[in-house]
Amino acid sequence: MTGASCTVLRDALGLTPGRTLTDANQFWLSVTAHGWAAPRAEIRVPKAQLCSASRGETVLREVSTGDGCGFDIPVGKGRAVVITTAYRCDLDLWLSACKVLGAVPAISHSSTDAGVFMLTTKDEHGGRLLHAFNVTSGYAESCTVSEKGKALFGGERLYLEGASAAMLPLGLMAGGLRIAYATAEITGIADGEVTFHALGGEAVVAVDGRARCEGAKSSYEGGRTILRVRRGEFTVRKG
Repeated sequence: MTGASCTVLRDALGLTPGRTLTDANQFWLSVTAHGWAAPRAEIRVPKAQLCSASRGETVLREVSTGDGCGFDIPVGKGRAVVITTAYRCDLDLWLSACKVLGAVPAISHSSTDAGVFMLTTKDEHGGRLLHAFNVTSGYAESCTVSEKGKALFGGERLYLEGASAAMLPLGLMAGGLRIAYATAEITGIADGEVTFHALGGEAVVAVDGRARCEGAKSSYEGGRTILRVRRGEFTVRKG
C-alpha cells in the first residue's frame, strides 16, 4: 500500500524477474508450451514478464528470448503454478494447472463455451441446488452435467439462454416431495405440490415415490417417478 518493495513471495518461489515485454511497436510476442502444458500451439500474447526460476519446471516460454513466463515450482510440501504472461482463456490449460495442484473440479459439463460455469449449495438436510451460469451474451447453451464422473440429472441435457442463470434442485425436499432432480426451476411451493418454470424445450422432473403432473409423460422406475413436460409452467403434485 505504501509503494515499498516487497519480495517475500518471489523469494519464497525462487523466481528472479527480468524484462517485461509488450506487443508495442509492431513487435508481436508469442509463447510456447512445455512440460504438462504441452502440446499446444504457439500463442500470441500482449505482454509477458520474463523470469528465471531456481527450481521447478518452466511450462511457458517467450519465443524470441526463450525465457520463461510460466512455471511449476515446488514450495515446501506443496507447489505453485505461476503464470507471468497475459495468456488467453484456454480452459484446458487452466484446468490442467488446477489438476497438477491437486484441485480437480468435482462438477463438470459438456459445454465447450468458456462462459458456462456451475456450482452447488446444500441445505441442512443435504438437499442441493445446482447454480448454472451462462454469462455469454446472446448464445444459448445445451449441455450435460457430471459430478466426479457420474452423470447428474439422469444424463438429461440442461438448456441455458445466453446471459442467464438457473437454480436446479438435486435431492431437494420441497412441498412434501423429494425432488431427485429437475431440469426446470422451482417457482412456487405449496403443501403437496411444487410449481416449475421450464428453461426450454422438454423439462424433466424426477420425484422419489409417486407423483403426477397434468399433460406430462410419466414413468415409474426404481421407486422414482419421471415426468416429461413440454410446457413453460407446470405443477407437480404428490401421489
